[in-house]
Amino acid sequence: NERLKKLIEEQEKSNKMIVDSYERRLEKLKKELKFEREEKMSLLEDLNKCRHELQEVRHQSNSEHMSEFLVERTKLQVQIQRLKAEIEKYRQRYIKQALKLDDETGHRARIALATRRTTRHKRIKFVGNPKTFQEILSILDMFDSYPIKSCERLVALEELCLYIHNSEESMRKVQSFNGAVQAAKSLESTHPAIFQRALHLASYMARDSEKCTLQLLNNGAVPLIKNGLTSSDEDTRIEAMAALEAVSMCEET
Repeated sequence: NERLKKLIEEQEKSNKMIVDSYERRLEKLKKELKFEREEKMSLLEDLNKCRHELQEVRHQSNSEHMSEFLVERTKLQVQIQRLKAEIEKYRQRYIKQALKLDDETGHRARIALATRRTTRHKRIKFVGNPKTFQEILSILDMFDSYPIKSCERLVALEELCLYIHNSEESMRKVQSFNGAVQAAKSLESTHPAIFQRALHLASYMARDSEKCTLQLLNNGAVPLIKNGLTSSDEDTRIEAMAALEAVSMCEET
């Protein structure tokens, strides 16, 4: 119970850190938008003032006022150009950030697709560095928001598989946080790579865990696992056999 409380506290801290981060970003964005709005309102006021002065100059035909107006207009145009440059700079920065996120997601997806088997009849070997426990908790929290056939779910399953192979403790942590439920849900995907990783994850979630085995059974995982036995892909058949064996062994005990 103490261990579970500790894990729950870690999860709550992680969630709070994520929420605080988004709140800070939102507050920063609000301040930037407020500053930009105030500057634009100031420019609008200056523009209206210049228009008013121009009308007065036209009526009075006063060359001195016209000269002052032209100076003010030039200053206003310089300010407008400066604001346009700053807006373009912000736009380019946001584009770069979006491209960076896309590159990271694509990189993880390529790792997910690059499975390696050392010899015939060996299980999938996952290649890569595991994420931290806090990052894994975030993935589990967001899992239900990923579409059943999506790059995000594929990458999430890849990260979980990498993490559970890190150590026995890592596997137990994922078991404690409903990893079996997410594996069962992912088995409904018709995407071959997602289905393979869901089978792999399910086999480890059922290992020496009656709770996780019941979660797999209650979420209808067994018929989906059996479907994998008839797959034309050898990797899928091997993973399905391993998952079914793990579930059966736990049921017998």
